[in-house]
Amino acid sequence: MLSLQRAKARKVEVKLGIAYEGWNKIGKDRYQTIHKMFYADIASSDAFWTGMTFKLHGNYALANIKDSIVGGDGGTGIKDGVDYFNGKFQLCRYHLNREIRHKLGSDKETIRSLQESINKEDMNTLYGTINEAASRAKEIKRLYRYIRANVFGLKDYRHAITGDYNLIRTGPIEGNIDKLIVRHMKNQGMSWTHKGIRRMLGVRLLLREGKLIDWLDLRNVNTEKHGSTPKRIKKQKYFDWFSAGVPALYGPHASRSWVKLLKSLAEAGI
Repeated sequence: MLSLQRAKARKVEVKLGIAYEGWNKIGKDRYQTIHKMFYADIASSDAFWTGMTFKLHGNYALANIKDSIVGGDGGTGIKDGVDYFNGKFQLCRYHLNREIRHKLGSDKETIRSLQESINKEDMNTLYGTINEAASRAKEIKRLYRYIRANVFGLKDYRHAITGDYNLIRTGPIEGNIDKLIVRHMKNQGMSWTHKGIRRMLGVRLLLREGKLIDWLDLRNVNTEKHGSTPKRIKKQKYFDWFSAGVPALYGPHASRSWVKLLKSLAEAGI
C-alpha cells in the first residue's frame, strides 16, 4: 500500500507479479530463479492479470506450456490468475506459516502438529487439530476459515509434475516486494501521484530485469570526457532535417488560420 498525494484516496495498492521457469542451485540451500520477469500495476485484478498475460505472451507461447503454477497468499485476486494461465494454485508456505504462528502464538505443539498434517496432506487430522485448538481460543476460527478457503492450494504442486525438474516451493514474492517497491517507494514518508507510481514502477522493473539500458538506448550513446552532453555514435543527416519544407505552408490551405500560425512559428525559428 503506497501513500497518495493530490488524490481523494489516501492510499493505493500495488500488485506485483513475478514469473520464472524454475530454479538453478547456486550453493548449499541456495537457489536462483530462471528467467525471472516482473509485472506491476495499480489496477483491478482483471486488469492486472490481463497485463501480466500480455507481458508473458511476448516471451512464451502460453498455450503450449504444460504446467503453470500460480502461488500467493490466498487472496481472491491472486487466485483469479489461475484461470488466465489454466494453472494450479499453490498457497505460499511463508504466508500459511505466518498465519498459523500469528493465531496460535506460543502453542508450539499445536503449530508442529498442524505443519506435519499439511506436509502429509492429511486434511482430517488438520481440521481435527484446528477444531480442538478453537475450543481454547476463538482467534483460531479465523485460521480455520483461511485454510478452508485455500484448501486446494495446500497440496504440494511438485507431486503432480512429472519430468526432470529442479523444483522447490514457491515464495520469492515477499523479498522482491521489499526490494522493488517498499525500500524505494514507501519508506521515509513518501507519497505519490498515480502517474508517478506507474512511472517509477516501470523504471524499477526494467532495472530489475536488466533491461533499463536497452530501453534507454544508452548503448548507442557516447558521453564526452569533459561534459555530460550525450553524443550519438551513429551519424545522422541533420542537414536534411533542417532543410526540409512544410508542404502545408504553401498548399491549398495556406490561407487558413492554423497554417498562418505554423508559418509564423517557422519564420520565428521555433
